[in-house]
This record gives sequence, structure tokens and C-alpha cells, in this order.
Amino acid sequence: DVPDDDQMAKNDIFVEIEDGRAAPQRTINSPIWLSGHAKAKPRPAPEIGQHTDEVLASLGYDDETIERLRESKAIS
Repeated sequence: DVPDDDQMAKNDIFVEIEDGRAAPQRTINSPIWLSGHAKAKPRPAPEIGQHTDEVLASLGYDDETIERLRESKAIS
């Protein structure tokens, strides 16, 4: 009942996450308000492996090594 409660809706307790892949989902809004700053809209969680290349590159792996890891199925 809580997600459909009028008082919760009027107090912006729940906000929608729109990712373009499916119907909008709702999550709990941040309770923190900073004067003069708009809240960042919530984003969906990343897909599995979505940032693998960027993370490995930031750890010093080069493109060739990352590709070898992918070919060996150590990463996807």
C-alpha cells in the first residue's frame, strides 16, 4: 500500500527511473535537500559488464590485454 499512498506521492517520496528500456520504475527519493541545488535524477543500475573496459583501463590494462581477457571468457 505504501507506494500508492497519496501522502507519499505528495511528499515526493518516490521518484521514477526512466531508462528507455522498459516501463518507468520507482525508487525512493533522496532525503537530502541542498539549498540552491537541484537533486540529480536517479539512474538505472548499469548492465552487467557495462563499464568493464573503463574500469580495467583505469587500472592500467591496455586494449590488447582486455581483449585477451574477453576471448578467454574471464570477462564478458
